[in-house]
Amino acid sequence: MNDSRSGFRQIKIAFAAPERRVELLTQERDARLSEASKAHSKAIGWGAKKFIQVAERAEHEAGKAQAQLEDVWRSNPELRPAGEQGAVGVGAAGRMAELSELHSRGLISEEEFEHKRRAILEGL
Repeated sequence: MNDSRSGFRQIKIAFAAPERRVELLTQERDARLSEASKAHSKAIGWGAKKFIQVAERAEHEAGKAQAQLEDVWRSNPELRPAGEQGAVGVGAAGRMAELSELHSRGLISEEEFEHKRRAILEGL
């Protein structure tokens, strides 16, 4: 997603009513997870580093959307869908974002990152 569209979308989300924010953030998270899944599939099939980078970026964006959803749900618990986990279990997007953060800060190795990333994706 290009930066100007992303910026506009973030502004739209920020000023939306809580119900609409949940809807927009859920769409954002799901779109980024789908993008990540497609890029990972291409990377595995072609061994292309570019697709891995696209997937990691999409996973990071999905994690950010999930974190924003959690913020909305903390303030408006009645908006949390019955199937969504509580704040303790953020789900795959949140785990992926946390994993990416640990990797980018150098707290886990590339090998550890890839192992855990695959485990999270297999759990979907």
